[in-house]
Amino acid sequence: MAQRSRVFRGDKERAIAQRLLLRLECIEAGEQGWQGTAWALERIYPHRFAKPEVVNQIAVVQGAKAPERVIVLPDTDFNALKGREGYRERANGDLERVEGSLLYVIVRQQSNPSLTNRSLRQNHYG
Repeated sequence: MAQRSRVFRGDKERAIAQRLLLRLECIEAGEQGWQGTAWALERIYPHRFAKPEVVNQIAVVQGAKAPERVIVLPDTDFNALKGREGYRERANGDLERVEGSLLYVIVRQQSNPSLTNRSLRQNHYG
């Protein structure tokens, strides 16, 4: 049973690698639909193909009021937003942006290395 599992895993990894190669070749050749292929790769493999500013951790936190969407940004990206129109600094140093009925809370990555329910509750809900 273990041998079949290893064989299956190897076959699966080879198939994934071959499909990735085909997608990359489609993009490189500029074939019709290459933009859609690039879009798919950004979402399937964000750590490899998405723009760095897109690869951020986002969580939705349910509080007593409307849910907050928490976005964790690297320090330089966070600092670039400070003072910009539409962003308000909170008492704890985080940034806040309201778009319609959505509330976004932007926090620094260095002070929030991982998004867990526990760390979010401690950082945002006392």
